[in-house]
Amino acid sequence: METSPFSIYNASAGSGKTFTLVKAYINKLLLSNKADYFKTILAVTFTNKAVGEMKERILKNLQEFANEKILDTPSDMFRAVESETNLDAKEIHKRAQRAVNYILHNYGSFDVETIDRFNHRLIRTFAKDLKIASNFEVELDVDSLLTEAVDRVINLAGKDEKLTKVILDFTFEKAEDDKSWDITFDLNEISKLLKNENDLIPIDRLKTKTITDFLNLKKTVYGALENASKALVELAENCIDVILKNGLEFSDFNSSYFPKYLEKIANKDFSVNTDLKWQASIGTEPMYPKRVTGITASTIDSLTQTFSIYFQQSKTLLIKYSFLKTIQNNINSLSLLNAIYKEFKKLQQEKNLVPISEFNARIFKEIKGQPAPFIYERLGDKYKHFFIDEFQDTSQMQWLNLVPLIGNALSQENLSGETGSLLIVGDAKQSIYRWRGGYPEQFIAFSNEKNPFFLENINSQTLKTNFRSYDQIITFNNAFFQFTSTALHSETHLQLYKDGNKQEANTKKGGYVSISFIEAENKTEAFQIYPEKVLEIVVSQINKGFKLKDICILTRKKSQGVAIATKLSENNIPILSSEALLLSNSSHIQFIIG
Repeated sequence: METSPFSIYNASAGSGKTFTLVKAYINKLLLSNKADYFKTILAVTFTNKAVGEMKERILKNLQEFANEKILDTPSDMFRAVESETNLDAKEIHKRAQRAVNYILHNYGSFDVETIDRFNHRLIRTFAKDLKIASNFEVELDVDSLLTEAVDRVINLAGKDEKLTKVILDFTFEKAEDDKSWDITFDLNEISKLLKNENDLIPIDRLKTKTITDFLNLKKTVYGALENASKALVELAENCIDVILKNGLEFSDFNSSYFPKYLEKIANKDFSVNTDLKWQASIGTEPMYPKRVTGITASTIDSLTQTFSIYFQQSKTLLIKYSFLKTIQNNINSLSLLNAIYKEFKKLQQEKNLVPISEFNARIFKEIKGQPAPFIYERLGDKYKHFFIDEFQDTSQMQWLNLVPLIGNALSQENLSGETGSLLIVGDAKQSIYRWRGGYPEQFIAFSNEKNPFFLENINSQTLKTNFRSYDQIITFNNAFFQFTSTALHSETHLQLYKDGNKQEANTKKGGYVSISFIEAENKTEAFQIYPEKVLEIVVSQINKGFKLKDICILTRKKSQGVAIATKLSENNIPILSSEALLLSNSSHIQFIIG
């Protein structure tokens, strides 16, 4: 068994993640003499499908253990549990019978659930404290609520004078950028920030600000930009004046870089670079070419320190100008986002809804600083052991909401000196929920033995063998990701992909990988070539003896999938996809309706 109450498993694709979780769960369950010990275990994952699979695997294995046949023909799981628990086979069989019986008769307390469901239980518990009606409904379709909020803001145009001005300014900005005058699409895109809990924190801080506050900020920023612009022009002109008064020509400098840089600034072209090679060498290398000698060279040498000061001052002012310009370019968007957020909150109150995207933030506000016993008392359950699947997709708030409960479990001992435990499984390379706040850097930090529980050690393991794929696929993936890791700028991510892609092969021999690139002049041509190439490959594989059910086609965009599906259907190759089932994609239906 593990020597630390905190275990981490780095589990790449196909490495037996679910097997490891189920085994650890069963170990905890069978090591206890209490029949209802499963009530002290909480296992969380991200999707209902994953919950169903984990519950099924736990019960299936326990039922197999409870069958007497297991004593004659033990499974791999049975052998693993026997080895790690040090219980004899008959005792495991006996305890499994008892565990299955109690779980089935108390299935509601068999807490394997999604992290959203667990948060739902928490928010129901603290509904009164959060000033939410106890009969609130969970809104899963956040997009429709955001769309309604955007529509309400647009409908205020012409009614609210100040908001109308912001909307018009935003529209003119789009027109100047040669974009559509229709702002609905852009506002819907901006509103998506309200779905990400990491973005929601700073947005919520602006809720007390009014349109007037944003308009005043706009005036302040505009004034600061004018001052920065004047300072830059004045500085550049002064430096050029120094060059000319000392009898120097622009051509006396290396490729005239420095004078041209000043000239651009003097002409209010603030798009100049400030991190070029020649700029980094000011003060350490001559600012003139080898052909420049004598008095001219001496004059430039004597002024180099002055030129260096002018450059550093201009660089500082350019950074300030760029920062202010960025603020100015986003003030209208930010003020409209704030207006959308306020309408979004009003809709929630009117409809008695709580968007699922706000669960974590609301819970965090209420339970931070609360002692774990208080939370448990309100929740009605007390957990000693925590299993977290797909930890790389856990957001910072989701994790912080669990920390008080987990910390309490790890620090408490029973009369036998046993503490609670935490087991997390994940793979930072498979993080797919950043769009809703997933923060894989937490998992990376834990893998480097950093934790918030002040434990002396962490039982960190890597599941090295890929049991799913054939050896050629594994070899290709290892080589491909190790090679591409060199293109990553972050040292942490570079090492993650370099060291994290050394999977060992299983006994499955074979597999095939082919990569081909198709050149097309434009998107229209690409939509013709790609479906034809896919059709060619599919036909080739069918001729080799593969069945249609063995073939899966993935595309980056929905439109690409539709184009390929259409091509395959035209050639009498049946397909199964959500797009293919749409009536709008049936030529026969379209013909009938005109």
